[in-house]
Amino acid sequence: MLHGRLDPYIPLPPRHRLPPGPARSKRGLAAIAGLIVAMPVQALFEFVLGSAFRLVGRTVHGRPWRGGWDSDAGRFALTVFGFYWERSRITGRELRLVVADAGLVPLPPWEPAEPTAAVPCRLRPGQPPARQRSRVDVAFGDGSWLALQMDNPQEAGRLRGLLAGGLSPGSPSARPGPPGRPDR
Repeated sequence: MLHGRLDPYIPLPPRHRLPPGPARSKRGLAAIAGLIVAMPVQALFEFVLGSAFRLVGRTVHGRPWRGGWDSDAGRFALTVFGFYWERSRITGRELRLVVADAGLVPLPPWEPAEPTAAVPCRLRPGQPPARQRSRVDVAFGDGSWLALQMDNPQEAGRLRGLLAGGLSPGSPSARPGPPGRPDR
């Protein structure tokens, strides 16, 4: 089992694309008044600084995905975002991956997890620059793709090997090497 996350530059999905979450609790009037005062200040601060950091980050990092929410890549991302939304109405990016014959099976990071359907995919040609050793670009059947950030370069190398068809999930060479030794 591999551990990783959706690329941080993949935008959050619109709420109408997410599955229904748990019921919201009723908030008191004092809490709402505090939010009315604090939220505009925080939103402005996050917008200005967040936009600047995202612009610099995207320039260095490269595109995180292509295809939109109706593509296979978008549905894969919505599955991951939906794990968190159904549980606590927040959006998270962490996931576990199981590589099956049919493709990748995304699972939430907590146990036990309901298995999801395998998503047919392959390694995207033209991988990211060498400085992004933990990033793996995954291509889907409709031409869409998205970037995954694995927990370490060894897991990224292992996933690349499995998606490229060079390894089977149960083979000894599919297991990560000793710690501190990067995969090449």
